[in-house]
Amino acid sequence: MDWGKMKSFDPALVCCFEAQSPTTFPSGDDAIRQDARVFMFTNGQIWDLFQAYCYAETLLEIIREKQKENEQKEKEITGVEVIAWLDGIHRRAGKTLLSEHKMPAGEVTQQQIFRWVHDSSLPPILIAWASGRLTRAAVHLAVSKIEDRPANEDLQSFMDLLELVGKRTDVVVNAKLLDRVDPRHPTYRGRETLMRLAHMHHLRLLTKEQETTLKRIVKLAPPPDDLPRLQQDFAEKTAKAWNDALKDKRQKQNDEEQNAEEQKDAEEEQQKRKKIKLAADAFYQITENHAYCDGNGRVATVFMNLMLVSLGCSNVVMRLPNERNDKTTSYYRAVQGMQNDNLEPLCDHLLSRFNISQTEFEFLKEAGIPKLVELRVQICKGLESLGTRFADAFWRSHVAPRLAEARDPESAIRFLTFVFDSIPKPSDF
Repeated sequence: MDWGKMKSFDPALVCCFEAQSPTTFPSGDDAIRQDARVFMFTNGQIWDLFQAYCYAETLLEIIREKQKENEQKEKEITGVEVIAWLDGIHRRAGKTLLSEHKMPAGEVTQQQIFRWVHDSSLPPILIAWASGRLTRAAVHLAVSKIEDRPANEDLQSFMDLLELVGKRTDVVVNAKLLDRVDPRHPTYRGRETLMRLAHMHHLRLLTKEQETTLKRIVKLAPPPDDLPRLQQDFAEKTAKAWNDALKDKRQKQNDEEQNAEEQKDAEEEQQKRKKIKLAADAFYQITENHAYCDGNGRVATVFMNLMLVSLGCSNVVMRLPNERNDKTTSYYRAVQGMQNDNLEPLCDHLLSRFNISQTEFEFLKEAGIPKLVELRVQICKGLESLGTRFADAFWRSHVAPRLAEARDPESAIRFLTFVFDSIPKPSDF
């Protein structure tokens, strides 16, 4: 894991990343196996993000070459390239994440995506209830134990809506949206009800009050059939705006020496805000289109930083650790604003992060965080390639219990040494 490959991007972009945990475990997995799987899954995502920024580095070189060539002839970023770059970023950043869904990364989803406003443990509860497997009382009891949960009246209204939609058998659900769900599965009816709800939303069959109820619990991504067109529209508009911004950057460099200092400062502030608005628009539209099954947020972040760096700006660390559910942060306000199609809080958030210089992340290096991240990823990749050579008993008794010990560079080094010194020989199996 060579940080030098991210020469235009700060390691903080990877070191501050909070990976998702797996949502399911194979039947029969015990606590030790589950801990090991969490370690492999989370650190695999960190490696993927590092790879995505390395890929962004190559894209940055392409853009810079275009700028050089553009001095003699037109050589602009195209919509086709934007789509290819987005797919390429997702192919790297979403590889481990999509493996949990048994899906390839870098491909536009064929599924209807539900973007739940609250905790991810809420959907299975509602699906089980809509399938007739839980009572309302059991739902309220289960939801009461969730920290990030909807208000009781919002939950009650949403369940009423699901109950009403479940009876609308006249609204036929697109069969291909359910082709990954076994009709014999106990929760099939609940999943079908959710798909019918999405279908009614897209066909504008819900009342204004029902739409308000829906929005408080879940935001529906566009229907899969619309995604190619939406991606194309986004790519064309983004390419044009990006090219215009690159031209402005070149013009500014040509005129720089002619401006008075006060005028120069005012113009720099104006240009900064224009670039932030461009980045915010791109981030929002990528997450709004939600073209990929999962990992759209990290794709949007990498793409946004690629745009900013190409325009001569610094990196933006979108979310610091523990900010996801902290309602006092500008990040939380930005997310809430986007859910209501308001980008002003997002622009304010990016501006605040934009003004944080790279040197302010030096504390990460002083604490040894980049080295620790590198070592944990090395452990992950090493175990991934060598795992088949460990007997199950050896894994359980020696390897898996020690994964949790790799919490600092020194213990991570000790663990790596232990692993590679302890690989059983064929005769040990």
